[in-house]
Amino acid sequence: MFSLDYGPNYLSSIPSNPPPHPIPNPILIPVRLEFDIPELGLRIQDVFLWNLHEPSSSSSSGTGIAPEVFAAQFCRDLDIGVDPYGEIVARQIRAQVEDDNDKQDLNFHLNQQQESQNTNPECRVILSLDVQISTHHLTDHIEWDLLSPLTPEAFSLQLCADLGLSGEAIPLIAHAVHEELWLGLGSLGRPARERDGRYPKPLRSSWRDWAEAEEYGTRWEVLSPEEVERREVERERAGRRLRRETSKWRLRR
Repeated sequence: MFSLDYGPNYLSSIPSNPPPHPIPNPILIPVRLEFDIPELGLRIQDVFLWNLHEPSSSSSSGTGIAPEVFAAQFCRDLDIGVDPYGEIVARQIRAQVEDDNDKQDLNFHLNQQQESQNTNPECRVILSLDVQISTHHLTDHIEWDLLSPLTPEAFSLQLCADLGLSGEAIPLIAHAVHEELWLGLGSLGRPARERDGRYPKPLRSSWRDWAEAEEYGTRWEVLSPEEVERREVERERAGRRLRRETSKWRLRR
């Protein structure tokens, strides 16, 4: 397995002079790349955040970095052929951008609600974190307020400090939180029967019930090589199932 961190900072095509129109605030979505290079016996896996305001292709108008441009630089950094792997990378980015494009309106309305309220509104969802960090496995079950100013990066820094983790654990956990937040955002538009238990119970106390202590505790375990391979297969199956469910939901809208 060939794993990467967030990688280098790619140069943007945004000009140095101020643009004639104001640049919209970035809407960052989690993107996950996974593909095999059979001739080298490698499996490439990477995670990063992508701005929905970036152009969808190199032929699109506007400034920014298109998936094809990012993919070509990505392949050159790894010293793998831009042809055919550049198109594979660009296609995976475009597919995930298209899936999350429908949710940006919900994200905008949540931000508008947060800015217009004088009180402290809440929109809590349940996040289930499942992160593999090398040969270690971290799981956690938390409640998150979609209207909170807390960022996944700040949460990940504190969680890793509490657990004594560093290095790639910080961006990997932050990315997992971003993925879960976008899933929670998407569930806001679904009927109650399809929300997969993502909404927590109403708060009645600042203390959680003892019966839920085990469910909401952080778990950290070392995996054997066999467990690493098994979890990889399970994660691929879960990813395919999630993509099918997302496609069905989009078709019903």
